[in-house]
Amino acid sequence: SLQGRPGKQLNPSSAKPSREDDSKLSLVSWNVDGLDIENLIERAWGLCSYLDIYTPDVVFLQELIPPYVQYLKKNAVSYLIIEGGKEGYFTGMMLKRSRVELLEKNIVPYPTTTMLRNLLVAQVDHKLCLMTSHMESCKGHAEERMKQLRVVMQRMTDAPDDVTVLFGGDTNLRDTEVIHTLIWAVPGESGQTRARSAWPLPDHMALIGREKLDCGRFTSDHWGIYCCFVST
Repeated sequence: SLQGRPGKQLNPSSAKPSREDDSKLSLVSWNVDGLDIENLIERAWGLCSYLDIYTPDVVFLQELIPPYVQYLKKNAVSYLIIEGGKEGYFTGMMLKRSRVELLEKNIVPYPTTTMLRNLLVAQVDHKLCLMTSHMESCKGHAEERMKQLRVVMQRMTDAPDDVTVLFGGDTNLRDTEVIHTLIWAVPGESGQTRARSAWPLPDHMALIGREKLDCGRFTSDHWGIYCCFVST
């Protein structure tokens, strides 16, 4: 198990912490590289430090391992942690208890994955559906990635019209694999790209995790993405 709180407090100059504002929803998505166990305590502490700074309402995590999850449960008690698996490595979500209420969760398997990948889905209050995934890795698995993307898109399409779906994660998608890309829902557009409720308007985004820890490592080999959405 992981224990301790090593190192000094991070103080990124670009920090834009969220506030307890009912008109805003903040989210972090991060592949935490749990498969690399070197300096894992320090790097898990690094993640918790960024959570203290940005106070996101929702956190999507990829490449979690059981000891990492146990560390988060002990050191990020203001969050409810949902796991997309129990063995090996898997995805997870963290929901800020004072801001987001979990109504239902489920794990959607990808039928033809060879890497135990799946889609983690959480239905929460505010008429929100949250989804995260770590899609098939490596260049040679492009066909499987596209199958998994279709599963995600179908779940988004099947959501009720008054529910906003937020999906984030590590898709591993290459530029050549993505034919149609939608990052932000735009109010007034027709078809499936329309903003289906009051939530999906972006306020700002930022990369996080770019400061080295005292151990000389970064929190992960991936940067994290911090997003803030506003209601209309």
